[in-house]
Amino acid sequence: MRTGARALALIAALGAMAPRAAVAAQFTLAPTRVHLAPGQVAQTLLLGNEEDREVSFELSYQHWRMAADGQWLLEDSDDLILHPQIVTVPGNGKAVIRVGTLRANVAQEDAYRIQMQELPGDTSTQGVAVTMLTRLSVPVFVQVAKPTLELELAAAELGPDALTVVLRNAGTRYFSPEDARLIVRDGEGAVLHQDTLGVPYLLVYAQLRLSRPLPASVCANAERIELVFAEAKLDLGAPVAAANRRCGS
Repeated sequence: MRTGARALALIAALGAMAPRAAVAAQFTLAPTRVHLAPGQVAQTLLLGNEEDREVSFELSYQHWRMAADGQWLLEDSDDLILHPQIVTVPGNGKAVIRVGTLRANVAQEDAYRIQMQELPGDTSTQGVAVTMLTRLSVPVFVQVAKPTLELELAAAELGPDALTVVLRNAGTRYFSPEDARLIVRDGEGAVLHQDTLGVPYLLVYAQLRLSRPLPASVCANAERIELVFAEAKLDLGAPVAAANRRCGS
């Protein structure tokens, strides 16, 4: 996975009228998600540096869960082991990072996020430049035996100009981000409207409330909402209850 400039920037001390050039590290990371199955105590990440200069990263992690409204909650934890916690990758070279868990067998899938923060390097040879420091967040999943994905379309609401759905993960594994095909049908099954709905990560036993614009002409005749996930091979559907239809005058 290639990444460009991210959230943090370190601005070198420059003359007031001096021109500036952006300098950002380019690297690869494989895999981009960590899965720790029952009995598997560690997994290896391979970090590759595509720059001529060496690049260093500081690693930390937090426990990751989702609030009732779908917002991410990142909390301090001591469940994982990262080695090394500061990794230096030589120019055009690679480095190995090991991710381990102290919870090899869990009753419910647990999620974490590793934060990889690039450290400032020697900019003395770069001339007048703005050095963009890369920050990467890597998900880690400590999984149960034979995890299964089970999404539910828990509710569908229609307004005069928008459609809102509530997605719930009732399975034993996380849902990874995917664009779903959104279909609105009338009482006879005819398609009234189609769109694309982007669905981000959805952790186990969590839910998301997602909305998309809807033409005003669709609301009055819409009777059923469907979501089709091609990659996850899931087709979900739910009727629109009368109490959830607010089409206006």
